[in-house]
Amino acid sequence: MVDRKPADATEVVVEQTIRAGTYRLRRRGLLEQWRTDGGIDSAMYDAGLRFERDFEAAHMRDHYGGVMEERLSGVGGTANHEKWVLHSLTARTHVREALAAVGPVGGSILWGVVGNAMTLKDYSLRQRWGAGRAMDVRHARGVLVAALGTLAHHYGYSKPQDVVFNVDSNH
Repeated sequence: MVDRKPADATEVVVEQTIRAGTYRLRRRGLLEQWRTDGGIDSAMYDAGLRFERDFEAAHMRDHYGGVMEERLSGVGGTANHEKWVLHSLTARTHVREALAAVGPVGGSILWGVVGNAMTLKDYSLRQRWGAGRAMDVRHARGVLVAALGTLAHHYGYSKPQDVVFNVDSNH
């Protein structure tokens, strides 16, 4: 039997479903936690959510490996198929432009942490710096905050001087 540490109460949110009187528990995402705790501002949060939506619509998540062909074959009618493909291709263009705007290091962390929902710890352990050492989680957090600030500017949510970095907090 594995002992699991109970989730911190601040990590879990109770929310109502679309069915009246029915509630569910869900774990807050990293961006939502940082926004609530003041680690990022609303422009960075909105930029992260937009990138996440585009990434999902573009079917770029790792779990879409072979599923895209199955989904394409299941769509009824040529008009629906073309509309779905056009939506996916448009989203891919948005993702590509966002990654180009933040650069290779920022793009890598956006891809892994925001797009594929990896934890910062998992992401930093997979990155190798210098003599094969893993990236420090605090460094990864700083890179992600900077990438979100640049992304917010790219999307027109903020001006460069509006970006405030809070990398000293323990998140």
